[in-house]
Amino acid sequence: MRKIIAEIKYFGKDYIRIPIRDFRIGISNLWKWLPIIWKDKDWDKHYIMEIFIFKLKKNRDYMINHGHTENARAIATMTECIDLLEKVHNEWENYEEHSHDEHEKKWGKSEYYTEPCKDRPGSYLLKDRREERMTPEAIEQMKKEFIVASKIAALKRKNDFKHALEIIHEEFDGWWD
Repeated sequence: MRKIIAEIKYFGKDYIRIPIRDFRIGISNLWKWLPIIWKDKDWDKHYIMEIFIFKLKKNRDYMINHGHTENARAIATMTECIDLLEKVHNEWENYEEHSHDEHEKKWGKSEYYTEPCKDRPGSYLLKDRREERMTPEAIEQMKKEFIVASKIAALKRKNDFKHALEIIHEEFDGWWD
């Protein structure tokens, strides 16, 4: 009989404590997620990557701060994945800026301006003043090199993103208990 009463008391204690704890955690999560959700928009890849990186960081930090450090491989692979996703997410700084700098070293700094279209009222052409000082062959070469540099930067980014997704594919189930 005492065992039954003890079980009832224990069950009753948890019956109240667990919802209160869950409510507190829920409010805390709302507060943590508010800046991320506030900025979220549905129109491009930027925001979904922010959400995904934020969630992975929260899970990694939880593992570190709550004694799951015995699973060092999970923490290391999750950190590697986060680093790659952040690199991919900041594509200008990590991929495109360098190729643009190299291009401008060779061809000079771009001097863009707009000019109204004669055949399409209300539309504008984007022009580069550098082209006024160049031969048609040099302009064509400059544009080709720009396209090649942009494609190389995009390929590097794509390969890093693919590597991050491979890590997720291989390690995802091992990241959690």
